[in-house]
Amino acid sequence: MEFLHSYNDGSCLYRMSARSLCQIPIWKGNRIIDPAHVQQLKNSIGENIVMLDSGYKIIRYEEEDGMGGHMKQSYIVDGQHRIRVLHDAFSELGPDTDFIVTVTEMEVSSEEQAIQYFNQINHAKPISYKEDVQMVANRYLTGVLRAFDSKLRLIRQGATRRPYLSADRLREQMVKSIHRIQEYSVDRFVELVQLAHERLLKEVQERAQSGPSGPDTVMARKMTELGFALAWDERFMWLKRLGEDVI
Repeated sequence: MEFLHSYNDGSCLYRMSARSLCQIPIWKGNRIIDPAHVQQLKNSIGENIVMLDSGYKIIRYEEEDGMGGHMKQSYIVDGQHRIRVLHDAFSELGPDTDFIVTVTEMEVSSEEQAIQYFNQINHAKPISYKEDVQMVANRYLTGVLRAFDSKLRLIRQGATRRPYLSADRLREQMVKSIHRIQEYSVDRFVELVQLAHERLLKEVQERAQSGPSGPDTVMARKMTELGFALAWDERFMWLKRLGEDVI
C-alpha cells in the first residue's frame, strides 16, 4: 500500500491494487453479505468495475496465530459487497485486469475498539438488530468484552490458544445461539456469562488441585493462575446451556 494522508481520527488513506484489496479477509463481525445488494451493484456498474475504486475501510490489529505467536492482520470492515463484485469480475476477466483503489485504514487495539469503529462508520446506515445476527452478536459480545476487560487480554483476537479465549470463536458460537441469547438484555446476558464463568473456574480449580497428571490438568493450573476459565470448555457448552440452572 502507498500512504497518501493521515486523518485527525488516527486513520490513514492509502492507494493499492484492487486485486490486493480482494485478498484482505472480511472482518468476522461484519454484516451477513446480501446477495441481492451484490447483484444491484453489478447491475448499476455493468462492465465498468473501475467505478468501485474508493470508499473501502480496513481495520488492523495485533492477533495471535495458531502457534501462539503475534502478528498484525488487516480486515475489511466496510466495502464487502463491492469486493464481492470485484472478486466475481476478476475471475471472469482474467489475471491481467487490475486498477488502483483508495482505502482508509484504522489501527485498533482490541475487538471492542473494532466493533466501536464499525458502528461509527456505519452510523449513517441503520442496522436492524432483528435481521442481522452478526450485529446482534456484536452488541452482546461488547458487553462480555467489557466485563472481562483486563491488562492480561483474556479475550483476544485471532486464533488464540487456551488459556485465553478467541473473540472470533465466541462470536461464532453466539451467532449459533442468537435467538436464545436475545431473550435477555445485554446486561442480564453478561451476568449469566459471569455466573457460568464462576462455575467453570471452580471446576478448573478442582482439576488443578486433584486431577490426574496430563495436559488438561496443566491447562487447569494455567487458568487457575489467570483466574479465567471461559476457554476451558472448547465446545462452548456453557454458552449453549446459559441460564438453564438459574432461577
